[in-house]
Amino acid sequence: MKIILKVLLYIVLGILALCISEMLFFFILIHSNNTEKGNKTVIMKTDSIAHSKALVVYQPSLMTDSTKNVAYDLAKGLNSKGYDVTIAYPGKYLSTDLSTYKVVVFGSPIYIGQTSSVLNDYIKSVNNLKDQKILLFVTGGADDSEQLNSLEKLFTNAEIPMKISFKYNDKGNENKAFNLGSEIGKE
Repeated sequence: MKIILKVLLYIVLGILALCISEMLFFFILIHSNNTEKGNKTVIMKTDSIAHSKALVVYQPSLMTDSTKNVAYDLAKGLNSKGYDVTIAYPGKYLSTDLSTYKVVVFGSPIYIGQTSSVLNDYIKSVNNLKDQKILLFVTGGADDSEQLNSLEKLFTNAEIPMKISFKYNDKGNENKAFNLGSEIGKE
């Protein structure tokens, strides 16, 4: 009987340790998604004489490069259509006056059904976006239409014509994002 109780105790302790480690893992993911990543800005210049400007703002993912890759592929598509594209992380350092941009893209990874609070706060702080084309994207492992809709609700002074979800590590993301950037850029 003592052996059975010891085995049961070890099983319970093992399950408890597993639960605690999962909770810690999810806490780290959420914390990372809701922490500013600093002032990182990349500019893709175009060779086009009559160039317009685009801004791609995304919160990088802790787990994969999916969000970063989608952001850069969208930027490459826009750049191929004659746009100077600025790629940046959201945060307090980033200007909230986006009037010089013709196209503005916002992207976030989804962790535990939530978009990045850093991106959400930045979107809320952005001034007038009535004249810009706006695209929202999220990366995640499931149908993320609910998260896209919650992102859209943050825009009180702009219409969101395009929202799209990308699955983590989907091999078609690169072409899908590039083609979408090209499509937006030619309008």
